[in-house]
Amino acid sequence: MSFKPDLIIRVLLAIGTGGGIVFAGWLIGRLIRKHMGASALLYSRTVFILGAVIGVFFAVMSLGFSWKGALATAGVTGTVLALLITFVAQTSISNFISGYFLLLDKSFKEGDVVEIGDTVGIVLEIGFLSVKLRTFDNIVVRIPNTEVLNKVVKNLTAYDIRRIETAVNMSYKGDPERAISAIREALAADPLFLANPEPIIIAKGFGDHGIRLRVMAWIDQNDFFDASSRLVVLVKEALESAGIEIPLPQVVVHHED
Repeated sequence: MSFKPDLIIRVLLAIGTGGGIVFAGWLIGRLIRKHMGASALLYSRTVFILGAVIGVFFAVMSLGFSWKGALATAGVTGTVLALLITFVAQTSISNFISGYFLLLDKSFKEGDVVEIGDTVGIVLEIGFLSVKLRTFDNIVVRIPNTEVLNKVVKNLTAYDIRRIETAVNMSYKGDPERAISAIREALAADPLFLANPEPIIIAKGFGDHGIRLRVMAWIDQNDFFDASSRLVVLVKEALESAGIEIPLPQVVVHHED
């Protein structure tokens, strides 16, 4: 076999050209992820894939193939792939496109706590085909992008503060205004609850066993779990300190002779 230096040079040139373009795509993808944040994962991967496709194309061109022939081959290959995708991967393409809509919508990003349908968790990744959540019991849940796009999504950490609430019955023998004042004073003395916006305590209505009070307070979203538990305890202690009874469910039977 005769040694052909021209062929070796063309092969090395092809490897260098293609590899350089692929590396450039990878580098640009890394820069996008670094400067745009974790939510740019889908963008960075797309740039890398485009760089890989372009790199392979130019590598083929470097081996001496005609660009017209390469485009014709790419066209035929693309047509075949398009037919395969149409019949085999419709769901995947739908999820892929939905992923871009999710990023453009900017309803949530990686690291946010969201509620999607019945699932609540931290967003781990907005990928090509799905959104991955880590629930608070440390389970990874994968939800297809099309489902996320069609569901109601609640971003629980979109703002620094959020409101929590609880409800309680007070005895009909007690004074509602006194109960509201006692709860308000207790909230003001507890650093977990914000003074601005102010807490809201209202008499909601008449229940079977007492007057229903609704207590709403604002907190730092990082204190959600501690504050949710503390609010229940605080309301109970405030009513007890004010001498207001929290009635137990009971049935009164009147006997007539």
